[in-house]
Amino acid sequence: MKTSIVEIVETIYIPDLVLNGDAGTFLAIKTYPKTTVSEKKYFGSDL
Repeated sequence: MKTSIVEIVETIYIPDLVLNGDAGTFLAIKTYPKTTVSEKKYFGSDL
């Protein structure tokens, strides 16, 4: 996770999509072509 701090901050400040969470929270989503988790988990344009 230490290597992903730039992506985390970018997701929070410049999200591609913001969804309503529970209890008045929001979920910030940003799509990336490849992440440190796995390229296979990429959603692409399916959002």
